Amino acid sequence: MGWTRCIMMRVTIMPSTITHLFQRIERHPSGPVRWGEAVPERHGGVYVVSLTADPDRLAGASMPVAPIDMAAVDSWLACAGSLSLEGERPTAEVLGERLSRFWLPDEVVLYIGKAGASLRQRIHDYYRTPLGKPRPHAGGCWLKVLDNLPALWVFWAASERREHDENVLLGEFVTNTSPVARLSLADPDHPFPFANLEYPKGHRKRHGIQHQHRRGVCEAEWVRPRLSPRMDIESATPCRCTRCHAPACGEGPHTSPVGEQDHHSGDP
Repeated sequence: MGWTRCIMMRVTIMPSTITHLFQRIERHPSGPVRWGEAVPERHGGVYVVSLTADPDRLAGASMPVAPIDMAAVDSWLACAGSLSLEGERPTAEVLGERLSRFWLPDEVVLYIGKAGASLRQRIHDYYRTPLGKPRPHAGGCWLKVLDNLPALWVFWAASERREHDENVLLGEFVTNTSPVARLSLADPDHPFPFANLEYPKGHRKRHGIQHQHRRGVCEAEWVRPRLSPRMDIESATPCRCTRCHAPACGEGPHTSPVGEQDHHSGDP
């Protein structure tokens, strides 16, 4: 009697290192720089915000619990007066608890993004946009509720196919998310990096948070500071509106005149 041997191959699913993700787009990660430090790359491309400066490290770098900064959550609620959770205005404690349920305890990657024109400028805009403000870069805002924000690291790679590469990075991350980590999420069907809310386009985390950004901000053309090779993040002039000259990403409220259309009612 002949025998048929069935060989079962076990596929190991494990969290994603920075190196592994960038290998999927045939790129070597540049950097890293600390959060808040200027990125030298002037071309467009993709970038990743990580818990670790070592692109090959997982062990000892991940965090089992989300390091939510309750003072940052309080400031977010104060800035975004229309923010709601499941249709109701939450307390800082309730909002912080909801955010913590989207933390992946064995991952080091917290956000994956792209830059169309300049990685240096896009990441600079990301740094300078206060939590709750819609401009100049409100995407990935959940990162700014973390109390270890200054200790995070930014990697990047120049690319002419940045939208494609961003999707590959996010897809690989989702594929490698462990079943145990998925089960810990409030929305296990969308195991994106903590600060990514949508992948692919039209498929969003079911987080229940609406109106995450302040409404009523003047929406004339913004003039962003252009960074020279020797200009650091702190010395750059804040973004300003060409119509009313209000800071786009500075402190203090600036609302549109009564009756002016509100262009900031939606979330990114």
